[in-house]
Amino acid sequence: MLAVICYLSLRPVHLVAPPIGLDKIYHCIAYFGLVLPLALRRPPLWKAMVVALLLISGLIELIQPMTGRYAEWLDFIMNGVGLLLGVAASHIVLKSLPEQEIQT
Repeated sequence: MLAVICYLSLRPVHLVAPPIGLDKIYHCIAYFGLVLPLALRRPPLWKAMVVALLLISGLIELIQPMTGRYAEWLDFIMNGVGLLLGVAASHIVLKSLPEQEIQT
C-alpha cells in the first residue's frame, strides 16, 4: 500500500485531477488505511514505524517538485491526521475485544 501511495503521490499532476477539496480527504484516508493494520497488529517497534511513515510522507512532499507536482504542507498535515486517526481507531477496536483475543 505504501508503494501505491508513493506512486500516486509522485506521478505528474496532469495525470491526476482529484476534485477540488477532496485531495486532502484522500490523503487522510490513504494514511488511515496504511496505518490501521499496522496499529492493530502491533508488531515490535510499531510506534517507530508510524513515525517512519510520517517522515516518508514529508519526504514525498519534498520530492514532489522534482516530479512536476507541488509540495503542499497541508498534505503532510493531513497525512499525519490520517495516521493519528488510524492509531486511534486501532485503540478503540482493541479495547472493544475481549482480553483473550488481543495479541500484542
